Amino acid sequence: MNDDAERFSDTAPSRLAELMSPREVSGADWSSGELAAMLRHQLAARLEDDLGPAAGGSSQTFRDLLTDPRPSLDRLEIARRYARSRCDDPDGPLPRALATWLYFASIAAALDGHGACRTRLDDDALRDGLTWAREQDWTGGMLCGRFDAALTRVGEGAGSGERRSLIDR
Repeated sequence: MNDDAERFSDTAPSRLAELMSPREVSGADWSSGELAAMLRHQLAARLEDDLGPAAGGSSQTFRDLLTDPRPSLDRLEIARRYARSRCDDPDGPLPRALATWLYFASIAAALDGHGACRTRLDDDALRDGLTWAREQDWTGGMLCGRFDAALTRVGEGAGSGERRSLIDR
């Protein structure tokens, strides 16, 4: 596990919810066009380029991972942790809005593709975050269907216990 992931691994769930709160995420320093360009660039990046050896030598891009009907849960977890570690790093390579979007996109892909995800967020915070990510105009509607499917799963209550059981896997 890298230092960034370790820094957050013991974070209390209430602090995680605060950090990931879409109400506190702003792309104010970036225009919608700039965020859209950065998102396109990030989605085209190979997992291995940003995640290093943890990506398992994969030549998959972030777009490949997030749009795969049955993505690797292990790679989604690594991508989620990568995004989460970037959310609270003002000097990091990603604007907070983009990192937060990637965080929730990783969760949406896990919920939609597997019916479960790894997160300590409660259902309300998860629903808020997925809704926020879905509604960002700079994404051009990227993954709207995946966010909708994930929101449906959270709305049904499906996966709440499963999500918690997958945290320790």
